[in-house]
Amino acid sequence: MTGRPGVREIDIPELSLVVLIGASGCGKSTFAAAHFARTEVISSDFCRGLVADDENDQSASGDAFDLLHFIASKRLAAGRLTVIDATNVQSESRKELIRLAREHDVLPVAIVLDLPEQVCASRNAARPDRQFGPHVIRRQRDQLRRSLRGLEREGFRRVHVLRSQAEVDAALITRTRLFNDLRDQAGPFDVIGDVVETARIAAESKNTGVIYFGGGTPKNFVQQTEVTAIIMNTGVTGHKYAMQVVTDAPHWGGLSGCTFEEAQSWGKIKKDASMVSCHCDSTIAMPILVSALLEQKQLLKRRRCPKFTMGRELGIKA
Repeated sequence: MTGRPGVREIDIPELSLVVLIGASGCGKSTFAAAHFARTEVISSDFCRGLVADDENDQSASGDAFDLLHFIASKRLAAGRLTVIDATNVQSESRKELIRLAREHDVLPVAIVLDLPEQVCASRNAARPDRQFGPHVIRRQRDQLRRSLRGLEREGFRRVHVLRSQAEVDAALITRTRLFNDLRDQAGPFDVIGDVVETARIAAESKNTGVIYFGGGTPKNFVQQTEVTAIIMNTGVTGHKYAMQVVTDAPHWGGLSGCTFEEAQSWGKIKKDASMVSCHCDSTIAMPILVSALLEQKQLLKRRRCPKFTMGRELGIKA
C-alpha cells in the first residue's frame, strides 16, 4: 500500500520479468496497456496472430509461445523490462518464464488478477471473438486458485494479487532500481594504466616473485610486467621467484601455453630464477600453502611490504 488513500501501490524492479496471471476476461491486456509501454508487453494472443493470422487459433499456441519466449529472451538480454500477457494459470506455462528470468539474472514478478468468475464471463460474452463456454473460465480460475499459494515457491520473487475491479482500478505501478543495477556506469577500467602501474611496481622493486593459481590471461599479464618494465629500468631481467599451481599440461592450454622455461626465453623470468610447478587443485594447494606460511612467524616479522602512493599515477617504494 501507499500513503495516498485509495491507491494500491505495486512495486516492481526497474529491470524484471513481469508475468500477468488470470483467467480469460479478467482484464490483463487492459491492465498492461494502462501501466506499461506498448513495446514492453508481449501478448500470447498477438503472437498467435503473427504465426496463424488468427489470435484465437488455439492450434497455433505451441508456435505462438515459442515466439513469445524468444522475444522475451531478446528483450531481457538487452536489459529491458518485459511483461508477459497470457493466462499463465498453469504451473507448466510459468516454469519456462521463471527459467528465462533466471537465465538473464532478472527478478520474476507475478501480478495476479483474481477477479470473480461472473465478471470474466460477462466480459467474454461481450466479445464476439471469444466463443467458448463458461466451463473454460471456471477451469482456468480453479487452476489459478490452486496455484496462488505456491507462486513464491515456484520462483516468483514478488507476488501481487488484485481480487476486485476496485483494486485493479486503484493499482499504481512503481519501478524501483535494484542496488546491483549498474547499467549507467561504464566502469573505471584503464587497461593501459594497469600495464603502466604493474610495470612500475616491477621497475621499482629489487626483486619480484609471482604465484599463480591456474593460467590464462591474468598469468601472462603479470609475467609481461617484467618485459614492459625495461622501458623504466633497463636493469630489470625478469621475476626472480615463480610458483604455479595448475591441473593441466601446456599443450591443453591449462598453463596458458607457456611453461616457466618458455617464459625465461622471453625475459619474463630470470635465467637463474627459483621456480616450481605444482600439479594440484587450487582449492587443495592454497590452504596448505597459506597454513605453511603462517607457521613461519619469524619470516613474517621480517617481511617488508611495499608502500604505494595513490594518485593519477601510482607511486611505489619497495
